[in-house]
Amino acid sequence: MSHIVETPIIPPPTILTGEIRLYAGEQPPELPWIICDGTPISRIVYQRLFGIIGTRYGTGDDVTTFNLPDFRGRQPIGVDTLQIRVNHATQRDLSGGKTTHTLTVEQLPAHKHGRGTLSLGTKGVHTQNHTDPRHNHGGITGSGSMGGSGRGMTTGGGAHDQMTHTHTIPTDTAHIIIHNAGAHTHDLNGEMDSVGYNQEFSLINPY
Repeated sequence: MSHIVETPIIPPPTILTGEIRLYAGEQPPELPWIICDGTPISRIVYQRLFGIIGTRYGTGDDVTTFNLPDFRGRQPIGVDTLQIRVNHATQRDLSGGKTTHTLTVEQLPAHKHGRGTLSLGTKGVHTQNHTDPRHNHGGITGSGSMGGSGRGMTTGGGAHDQMTHTHTIPTDTAHIIIHNAGAHTHDLNGEMDSVGYNQEFSLINPY
């Protein structure tokens, strides 16, 4: 950045106070040029430059110094007050942009995820047990004497017609059998939900 030191040295008329140029040298340039690295400099020594840029790029110590623009790792960009091409560079003393950017979900292009190799695994043969507790379909009926038949015997005999008896009903199971299901797989159908909203984001380098 050029400046005019209050000395008899008169810079060429082609140099404007506050002008910025590219410089590729390793050593600091000779006056009236100063490297734009944000350095605080004297408001008295460089009063003409101070009158041009003021404290727009830093107030220094707020009393005797002010800061130069800091272009380390940055690039100049023209002011776009109407935001025709750039949305953020609306005045001279702004800085912005960044060297890296991580896309958010909203900024991803709308897309879908295919099924790919997803599948449900086979679980193998399995059985299901059922125990029939057996049950009685009637069991044994009660006992009782036989009715009279009109028979008889003389005194001293032992025969009579009142004998008891029972009826037996056999038990059985319900004959229920549950077989194993066998090995099987499940198909995974459909598709993943779409994501991304095509939201725009800035590509401006640091300025």
